Amino acid sequence: MNKECTYDFSHARRGIALLIHNEEYDPTSRFNNRPGDNEDFKHMLEIFKELEFDVHPHRNLKSSDISNRAKEVSEMKDMHKKSDCFVCVIAAHGEEIQEGKSTMTEHVIFGTDGIPIQTREIVEMFDENNCEELVDKPKFFFIQVSS
Repeated sequence: MNKECTYDFSHARRGIALLIHNEEYDPTSRFNNRPGDNEDFKHMLEIFKELEFDVHPHRNLKSSDISNRAKEVSEMKDMHKKSDCFVCVIAAHGEEIQEGKSTMTEHVIFGTDGIPIQTREIVEMFDENNCEELVDKPKFFFIQVSS
């Protein structure tokens, strides 16, 4: 196999798996709870532990807490340097919103407080400009939303 087409998975650690699952929403938000997410969360936790990831699980986070937890993980420079890859799994309410008069749409997820956060903001925390320790390493983002 062409070495240029493969990733190095011989680091000391598999990597960090950041899990964010929002099941219970504030009654003042416009969102209903997401029943059944608890089981999904347990399965994700189990799977990533079996795959030897350093799992950072979080449940029922407000919008600001989602940003803060992602930022904290993105700043774990030494951990990322010794890791093969990075995984982020987010399960929450979300939707597409149109940016002003543009034809462009932006994908957002909602914290339990009903406040949106752009998925792009989270992904960018782990790009080459913000997390150079993950350059040339695979970064997987699984974002499952319901409206």
